[in-house]
Amino acid sequence: MRQRLRHAGAAAVVAVTALTGCGAPRIAEVSSIKVGLVVPLSGESATYGNNAQQGAQLAVELLNGTEQNVGLPLIASGLSAQLNGASLELIVANTESDTQIAADAVSRLAAESEITVFMGAYDDDVTAAASEQADKLGIPFVNVDSTRADLTQRGFRWFFRVGPTDQIVSEAFLRLMERVTAQLEDESNRVGVTYPELPVESAIASEVSAVVTAAGYEVVDLALAGPEPDLEALLEDAPPVDAVIAIASDVEDAANTTQLLRDVADLSGSAIVGMGEGFENDGFTVRARDAAADVLIVDDWTAELTQRGGPVTEVADLYLQRFSTPLTAEAAASFTGIYVIARALSDAGSVDRGQLREALSDLNMPGREVIMPWDGVHFDQTQQNSAARGVVTQQVEDSRVLVYPFDLAREAVRWPAAPAAG
Repeated sequence: MRQRLRHAGAAAVVAVTALTGCGAPRIAEVSSIKVGLVVPLSGESATYGNNAQQGAQLAVELLNGTEQNVGLPLIASGLSAQLNGASLELIVANTESDTQIAADAVSRLAAESEITVFMGAYDDDVTAAASEQADKLGIPFVNVDSTRADLTQRGFRWFFRVGPTDQIVSEAFLRLMERVTAQLEDESNRVGVTYPELPVESAIASEVSAVVTAAGYEVVDLALAGPEPDLEALLEDAPPVDAVIAIASDVEDAANTTQLLRDVADLSGSAIVGMGEGFENDGFTVRARDAAADVLIVDDWTAELTQRGGPVTEVADLYLQRFSTPLTAEAAASFTGIYVIARALSDAGSVDRGQLREALSDLNMPGREVIMPWDGVHFDQTQQNSAARGVVTQQVEDSRVLVYPFDLAREAVRWPAAPAAG
């Protein structure tokens, strides 16, 4: 659901030395392997882009260095040993959330710096433009944080998505709901989907509705039109629903929609499920106040994972030391993307782009090598990571508690969501 406003301006590039690239040398013949990172470093998505850059930067530093206290094989054993002494080199371009700037940056970096592989670009439309240009140039493009499903349905040979799609994330909630409602006598087998009638939210709602329908549930469409939508009127002739999935990119929309849902008596027995950046925003609980109680939020990450020990905690601790801020979803995903690239380079044994592409296609990383809450990294025929999965948290008092996947859950889910106090 990474779709943001577009901004104009020149791309800022952090450039370094050149690579001999074109002759497809073995890794032993080069001293550095260039990874082009295209992310928004200014404009409305700048916070996310800067977090992504920091996550990638930490991964490169750990993979190139002698740090031994992270339990990931390529870091613990030293990547340079796997790459015959070569090191990774990160070259960063600012997309400014602009499709043309991103595409131009890919072309320029490919020509000036002999990039072996690109990674980026957060915003869905910008990712589409940047990866299309990389595909034309025959350069692998690894994406970790753009969730629009059709990005891996374009038939591109060089595009690989490591992170989950909106559909995969929504499937996490459906698996949770299936387990819970199977124990209910009055299961309706219906799910409401509510969203403001805006381009981004409408597109996501269409994808989510398709997943809900494929899972065997009937969808009740609850599109919110106008500044003062009447949910009660929409539900007047609608059958009962087990849950309502609310989609919102804006935090104010997320809070307002939640309050609207709480005010509808017919939904008092239905779970409220939030999806999108509006619900992921920490300000959601502040704005929604009591209405946020027990709301379920589907996402691809939760900060709670950093407290569970193992590599994710080790990386989170180092990230906090290095950047004086907690590890975020974008930073963790970007860290993972660099690690995936390093693993594929190690398997390929070459900086040849075609051989790297084949290594990515054949990659089969187990979950223990991934700090994200996934089962690993393995690309299907569309070059989507089929082992990616979403998480579901629940707002309990002042914190968000992980309730799915069940193997990671801290508490059992509270179902249905409790009505607002007062």
